[in-house]
Amino acid sequence: MNPSLNPAVNSYLLSPESLGEDIESNFKNNSLYPDVDCSYFTSTENGIVFFESWLGGKIDTQFGELINDGSNYPTSIEFGTSFHYKIDASTGVTLGLGQRGWAKGTINNTSVRASMEIEYILQGNELPEYEFG
Repeated sequence: MNPSLNPAVNSYLLSPESLGEDIESNFKNNSLYPDVDCSYFTSTENGIVFFESWLGGKIDTQFGELINDGSNYPTSIEFGTSFHYKIDASTGVTLGLGQRGWAKGTINNTSVRASMEIEYILQGNELPEYEFG
């Protein structure tokens, strides 16, 4: 079975611009994270939805509660993360998705350095190279 989303209930599939706007609303012009920036691009062609986003910069403050619904920790990191997907809007079948990112610095007075890259491409399809980041 291929990874898929239900197009009838996934608002981001029907309006990928909303996903980009939601990502931006969390970080752009946010006084808590003035050194974090993001960009996104979306297109729909022949019923195929493509979305790419990039988020990165520096965080030098208390951070964590927004992503883990728990405690904030003193954080001083630089990071970057790119994400993209390609989905058939009529069926919800994921034709490809990928994410890559890195972070380095300190969180809760502990040094961190991490990187990751994942990619899934349904046979017979392709994902374009990342444009941001």
